[in-house]
Amino acid sequence: MYNLTAIINLDLLQISIKLKELIQLDQKNDKISISDSVTLIKTHRKTTIFNDIYNVEINGLVIFELQCNPNKGLLDVDHAILRAKNEYLYTKNIYKYYKLLKKDMKFLFYKINAIDIAVDTPKIKGIDAFQYDYVKGKIDFVANPQVTATFKNSETIEYFRVGSRKSDKFLRTYDKRKEISVSNKRYILDYFDKNNFDPELEVFRMEVSLKGQLMNKVVCPDFIDYPTQHPSASTTNYYPFLEEKTLSIIQDDEFLKSIYLKETDNFLKTYKTREFKRKNRANLCKQTSALKLNFSIATFLLDKVKANATKVTHKVKMLSKFMQECAQESKAFIYEQLSFDIAEAHGMTDWRHNKMDSWISEINRKLKNKDYKKTISSFTSVYYSRVKDPILF
Repeated sequence: MYNLTAIINLDLLQISIKLKELIQLDQKNDKISISDSVTLIKTHRKTTIFNDIYNVEINGLVIFELQCNPNKGLLDVDHAILRAKNEYLYTKNIYKYYKLLKKDMKFLFYKINAIDIAVDTPKIKGIDAFQYDYVKGKIDFVANPQVTATFKNSETIEYFRVGSRKSDKFLRTYDKRKEISVSNKRYILDYFDKNNFDPELEVFRMEVSLKGQLMNKVVCPDFIDYPTQHPSASTTNYYPFLEEKTLSIIQDDEFLKSIYLKETDNFLKTYKTREFKRKNRANLCKQTSALKLNFSIATFLLDKVKANATKVTHKVKMLSKFMQECAQESKAFIYEQLSFDIAEAHGMTDWRHNKMDSWISEINRKLKNKDYKKTISSFTSVYYSRVKDPILF
């Protein structure tokens, strides 16, 4: 049996840093030994901003690319960019290598300045219907973004993008298996195999790119327990991309899903053009999300949450909220009791009480989607058998 639900992964990570010492290369050597573990290897490439690019080798693996020595007047001379190599976003714990590199190079974290979050699902009938509805003029986007569609032939869309590539946010869709046949990223095929994807089916990728000033504005309160103190932050909310601590959960499925859904929800809202002709105002039309994703509820499995959560309080929050979600979907009291017991055991009943209204609204909104309800229902009996005895927790 193949998995026909969506999986999520980080596909790009760029980190702005401040170098403690400027990097100067000896003309006789293309390598700089930072420590026994870390070596910088000159690439002889440059960008429009940075004059030098180095491959960062850590324990024999080229984990990062370092862009440094900016053109005069564009940035402070100590400003640099660390870019994670794509392969290791799928196969390695990037945070572990980041810590090792920082320890040896002694640079300062500034912010996470760009990420791509990729959602992949086997391409089944209807998943890309919104694209064809758009090009046929049946729907339009509420936010009025720039939209680009490339056709494989007169009837088939090969590539679809909402938003300009130059903007701080855009989403694109395409067949990832076909792209891999050109890029030869075999490690992504291994990633699909591990997630039980049918090798005979196309993989429909929905990839959101976030960068620029937007990274100073994204708020995500559910994953870290203290407010942002970064000088770019306008309030004391938690701005994840301005905090170094976020790197410890940057590859966590639930963190990525939270950011992805938050940043695509309003961005991809659509309305029917036929209704717009009658009402002449988009805000009076019924609005729906162009992408109704069914992330596998397996990402919420207790073992997954326990394994990926970076802090005890994070585990408690995720488990308590998940039990409440099960309660509302199944109408089984035991789940709500477990939600309360988990929070109470860690002195977090006030926190749970304050969250309940928003939880209930959020979960009820999700359950209006019959596909979402069907997905979570398929796991209900399994969870009930696992958690019917509170002693398990």
